[in-house]
Amino acid sequence: MRILINLENTDDIREIYIDVHETLETLKYLIEAEFNIPFSQQILKYDNKMIFNFGSPISSTDIKEDEIVVVAKKQIMNDVSKTNLGSGLGNFTMSKIFDDTMKKIKTNAVPQNTNTNINNSNLFNFPNFQNIHNNNYLENRIKNESQKLKEYYLNNPDELNYLFNTDPELAEVLVSNDEQRLEENVRTKIIKMDEIKKKEKDDHFKLMNADPNDPQAQKKIEEMIRLKNIQENYIMAQEYLPETFSQVHMLFINIEINKNKVVALVDTGAQTTIICESLAKKCGVFNLCDTRFSGIAKGVGTSKILGVIHAAQMKIGEK
Repeated sequence: MRILINLENTDDIREIYIDVHETLETLKYLIEAEFNIPFSQQILKYDNKMIFNFGSPISSTDIKEDEIVVVAKKQIMNDVSKTNLGSGLGNFTMSKIFDDTMKKIKTNAVPQNTNTNINNSNLFNFPNFQNIHNNNYLENRIKNESQKLKEYYLNNPDELNYLFNTDPELAEVLVSNDEQRLEENVRTKIIKMDEIKKKEKDDHFKLMNADPNDPQAQKKIEEMIRLKNIQENYIMAQEYLPETFSQVHMLFINIEINKNKVVALVDTGAQTTIICESLAKKCGVFNLCDTRFSGIAKGVGTSKILGVIHAAQMKIGEK
């Protein structure tokens, strides 16, 4: 199908051809190649509404043939906001959101216990939970975190789309713009996260006071140390190897088939060049399809092969 892409606040409208069974994510990659707007910085709007759920096929959306989709470039959050709202290896999808607040709470050092063979008694530090659910403190904390969530996710459609997969309830509340529901959702997460941290603290004290000859206690201590090392390794990788956490962008190029302009995906691992039925018909080469070579293509998934076009002229760039 043909979709008209309009660069927001300009008269720049371009055609993009894409199969209806392709996902909105693929459409974003095509837009990146056409408008040179990075995938992660695109905001798509249709009928004056932002588009989410980029993993869905185009056929499942309201987008119709020859209708206009508006693309805008999103605002970039500052480094402080990104740091405070970064994802982590917590017990909840959103647990790291509250790290900024937790860091401001006074931490208690674990007293050394001579009955254990773990010498580093300060291996784990936990917040003081005595007044953590004081009404005024908790309400202010909920409002602050709710505001951060709104600012971050509503300005980052890709992150919001990811949130729909990891925490759909929170994502729906953010989109609904219902302040009360959002604060209730955040309240539940904060309290549950604090309860888990308090339990971790209690378990830690029990282990530090356990019989050093108890194999079960030693096994649990070893597991705590192992998880701590994993978390430190994760944090180190975020700082020194950030590229491993970034999205890999696909390579698209402009080509022509029978004077029909097409944006093609370059796949260096593919054995053959593949074209979908609808595009082959539009380019006038489907009548050359040899159905004797029909079959099933197998790889990461499977797909039906209608046949093979043995030769066709293709213009890449100016050649």
